[in-house]
Amino acid sequence: MERASNIHTYIKQTKCEALTVVAISCDAKALDETERAIEIDHNCVMAPGGPGMIIFTSGTTGRPKGALLPRCALLGTGIREPGSAALVYRPNHWIGGARDIIQSLLSGMKVHSLKTKVQDARAEDVLRAFRTSQITHAAFMPDVLRRMMFLLTCHRDLSSILQEEKDLWYSYFKGLSIIKCSGGSLEPPVRDFWIGLTGLPFENFYSSTELGGSAIGGLSEAYGSMGTPIPGIKVKLSEGDRGELCVKSPKMLLRYIGDNHTVESIFDEEGYYKTGDLAKYVDGEYIFAGRVATDCVQYAAFRFSTLAVEDSLTKLPYISEACVVAVPHRKLRQLCGAVVKLRPDTQLPSNTTTLGLIRSDLEGSLPTYMMPTLLKLLKDGEEWPSTVIGKPEKKEILRIYFGSTNGAPVENYPPEVESCPIPKPGEATKPWDWDGRQFEH
Repeated sequence: MERASNIHTYIKQTKCEALTVVAISCDAKALDETERAIEIDHNCVMAPGGPGMIIFTSGTTGRPKGALLPRCALLGTGIREPGSAALVYRPNHWIGGARDIIQSLLSGMKVHSLKTKVQDARAEDVLRAFRTSQITHAAFMPDVLRRMMFLLTCHRDLSSILQEEKDLWYSYFKGLSIIKCSGGSLEPPVRDFWIGLTGLPFENFYSSTELGGSAIGGLSEAYGSMGTPIPGIKVKLSEGDRGELCVKSPKMLLRYIGDNHTVESIFDEEGYYKTGDLAKYVDGEYIFAGRVATDCVQYAAFRFSTLAVEDSLTKLPYISEACVVAVPHRKLRQLCGAVVKLRPDTQLPSNTTTLGLIRSDLEGSLPTYMMPTLLKLLKDGEEWPSTVIGKPEKKEILRIYFGSTNGAPVENYPPEVESCPIPKPGEATKPWDWDGRQFEH
């Protein structure tokens, strides 16, 4: 009763909607069946577009917000065939985990729900579930697929692994009919591993809390592909074939809780939700190009996606993972900063820095202005900050590894950060005037 009174007082003081607190004794007499005071009106039909659930955003790029979703966002996908079993391992208080468990139960599937963990511990639990249970339905995050691959292969190339071992791994996932992945772009080597191991089609799909779940999906081999709009969903880009991704869906949020003014800024004049994500429309499909706020580098007059740099970095044979951030700079606006993990047992040449080697090896795949200017090399077992669903927390990465807080330029980078020469006032400042390949060990 005390907690209820505190809630009532808080709502009254913050000018929220009125709340009435009713005290019910633990030993209260049960309702008389002959004089039922509470009845269910079976003829009452609640509007599918009315308020159905409040769920908070992940907070990857800002403070979490409570999104009010319509009831239709909770609808199931129809009754599944007997013996179907779903794996739920994502946090249930976020849209991915909530939809996983609600839709699986509504579809009549057996649900294997795992305790929420992160990084390798989560991948180990997911892999164990596939090894010990016949899972038929699961949605993967890039971080989980990447870590499960490393757990299975111990960083060995698939071609060097005995067929008997690969057959055993295949048996873990034989209940699946497709590999579905969302929550970011998966590097081609990792995607190719899973396609090669399971022989299953690989489906990328795009979803968000505000959209009430999935909005775009499809089979594609293009890096960063989200596919095509799901039936009933309308999609457009702010600049024709590129720009900010805007989506209109019957399942998208009605408003944010406690912030009615924001609604006007998140929808355009046609009622499309402005996602804050960048995309391109290429050959009939939408290609993800990153977040407007965190996944672009403005180097002088050049603007480019960090995802393209990450893709090129992870294709180098000695890099297992890469995260690229825009590091504020007083003169050039932003520099391309990379945080990388090397593959185990990597032996680098002793006559150059790691950054020098990387830039040299990237010459055939990236223009000079897109190459990393700053490099932080993680030690074995070291992990960069990430959310519980495995997305890099780029603001924290900027602060911890490059010393930049709240967008402030850094005069002196931490000693463990490698850098290439930056043009001084009066020197050539165009990207084609310097290549940053003059390194000292």
